[in-house]
Amino acid sequence: NLLACNRLRSIGVIASEIAHDFSNFLSIIMGNIELAQEYCRRKNLGKAMERLDSALKVFSNAKNTAFQLISISQGGKPVLRTMPLGPIICNEARKFLRRAGTSCKTELPENLWDCRIDETQMSLALDNIFANSRQIMTSGAEICIKAENHQAGASDMPPQVTGNAVRITIRVACPGIEPGRLARIIDPYDTASKCSENGLEICSAASIVSLHGGFMRVEPQSAGVTYFIYLPAVGAK
Repeated sequence: NLLACNRLRSIGVIASEIAHDFSNFLSIIMGNIELAQEYCRRKNLGKAMERLDSALKVFSNAKNTAFQLISISQGGKPVLRTMPLGPIICNEARKFLRRAGTSCKTELPENLWDCRIDETQMSLALDNIFANSRQIMTSGAEICIKAENHQAGASDMPPQVTGNAVRITIRVACPGIEPGRLARIIDPYDTASKCSENGLEICSAASIVSLHGGFMRVEPQSAGVTYFIYLPAVGAK
């Protein structure tokens, strides 16, 4: 009963935070539209377009937040297409480096197998993982991103994935998190951490990967944290 009460209280806190975020989104969108109307009355179309562009950017953020919630609820079915993972990984890594200002090493072989994925959803999953890693990184931290072909039947292949797969490994080199912290990071009900969205980000990423027939796990090491993503490969021999 105590655990159920704690979970219910946490759900209430998260619901309150989400409602607050959407209230901010709507206020900013409305404010920009009202300013655009005023600029139109003054026949200053350049300023009006700037305000409308700002409103569209905030709308996009609100849409992404809603999409994460849908993914967690298992409702966001991916539209799958066969494509290489390399360009998606590189693009998300570049965006992460611009925000984090840290060093990054990448290992992406040219013969990496293709996967059937929804490009938008997989980009969001990687973005969420990078956002989560940024919360636990310290000054001078490094990140290593590696993708490799993984044969069916490998000893470390998770049972949730059958057949050949592509494994993406994102290793963050920084002081290890304390015991028990890992469980809270991947718990969407966690409200004790400094960043209350940690659980939402990782849970959303894991849900997206699962919808693609893959599997994701997070492991702490003595000097950091490693994220593993397994995605079924297409046309692998």
